[in-house]
Order: sequence, then structure tokens, then C-alpha cells
Amino acid sequence: MKRILTNYKKIKSLILGIRTLFSALLYATLLFVIILSSDSNSIEYLYLEVYNITLLYIIMNMLLYTKDILSPKTEHIFSKEFVEILLVTVISTILIISLFTLRNTNNAYIISKILIEVIAILIVMISFFIYKRIGKKPYLK
Repeated sequence: MKRILTNYKKIKSLILGIRTLFSALLYATLLFVIILSSDSNSIEYLYLEVYNITLLYIIMNMLLYTKDILSPKTEHIFSKEFVEILLVTVISTILIISLFTLRNTNNAYIISKILIEVIAILIVMISFFIYKRIGKKPYLK
């Protein structure tokens, strides 16, 4: 019984360790899918899809951090995971505002696709960097 409990704690610790990396990788993958599978050359469609995926990212993190949100502790409020989620959300907000301001320019669709690719790569790099910095931190004792 003790061995099962130890294995459970190790698996739970691993899952807790990769939840921000998982959500950031999923977010970046969805951004790349939008770029690759865009059927129309409409900047409004691209803007709407990025907006929806950003909302999905926020909801996904709310679900992944439900326990931390419902019973907040001071170590969770200023943790590196929270800073990463906040940073990705701010970068996503900048992306949405940039797409909105680019909508009336020449070659808006091409510039927006490049901007989305750069932001997706930036999000993965930030998330991987923060994961490497906190990946060895034990979440459960």
C-alpha cells in the first residue's frame, strides 16, 4: 500500500510540474494549426480564432489550477507558474491588440500570420525556460 501511495505521489508531482508547460505547448500548437489550416484570407477570421484560443488557454489554466485558485496560499500567488501564466496571457493580449490594429493595413493577413508564428515560438521558449528553472522543484513531499 505504501508503494502505491509513493507512486501516486510521484505521478501527481510530475503532472503538477508539467501543467504550465502542457498548457503553453497546447496553446502554441493551436496557434500553429490556425495558421496552417486557414481556409480564407480574412484577417477578421484569424483575429477571432486567436481570441477564442486565448480564452481556451485561460479556461484551461483555470481548470488546471482549480485547487490553487480555490484555496490560495502565499507560495502559489507569487509562484513562477503564476508568473508564466500571467506572462503568456499578457503576450496573448498584445497579439490580439496587434491583430486588431493590423486589420486595415496592406498585407495584413501575411503580417498577422508571421506575428502569430513569432508569438507561438516565444510562448514555447518562455514556458520551456521556466519549466527548466522550476522542473526539479518537488511539489509534493
